[in-house]
Amino acid sequence: MNLKNMTKTWQAANKVAALMLVSNVALAAALLVSIVAFSGNRERVVLVPPHLEKRVSVGWNTADAEYLKGFGTYFAMLTANVTPKSASFVADTLSSAVSPAIYPEVRKQVLVLAKDPVFQKSGASVRFDPIQVEYEAATNKVFVVGEITTNDATGRISRVQSVYEMEIRMDNGRPQVTAMASYAGADPHTLQWIENNKERLAEQQAQADATKE
Repeated sequence: MNLKNMTKTWQAANKVAALMLVSNVALAAALLVSIVAFSGNRERVVLVPPHLEKRVSVGWNTADAEYLKGFGTYFAMLTANVTPKSASFVADTLSSAVSPAIYPEVRKQVLVLAKDPVFQKSGASVRFDPIQVEYEAATNKVFVVGEITTNDATGRISRVQSVYEMEIRMDNGRPQVTAMASYAGADPHTLQWIENNKERLAEQQAQADATKE
């Protein structure tokens, strides 16, 4: 037996084994880093739905302006065109589009119409037609400006402009309305509008406080 060659072979084998051990540890560490990095990222989908004119990008907790504007328009039309017959359906549909924190109040407001005897007996129909949609990134708000047309039982038609304001946030890949309001007029209450109308808003608040007293 050649002891010298055997010793060299054994030493070489030990070196190879040590190298493989280091390599395996490095690969395991790289795999662990990749898993952690991947688990913190969510897939982003870019698509062009048939009801939108431009392509939109939707992430796990984010979405671009075009997507939010499209959802805001859909939500405004759904709530604004409610009738006594469709109130229950609309209220149930909104459950997946409204934050749980405000859904009970939103549902209550929608169902009030279904129980309104004046509206039920008048035979009136209401239609909301969007005219303009704005998105304010600083507040995550979508403003849908449109015209509400009311046609009563006598055939008399009245039209008023109204704004539907919604704060929309993405939650687990789905949009949710976390706050909403509607008011007459054609001016969205953006941050710039609020800044320009401080005195007017203060007077309105003072009048409201005086009425409560």
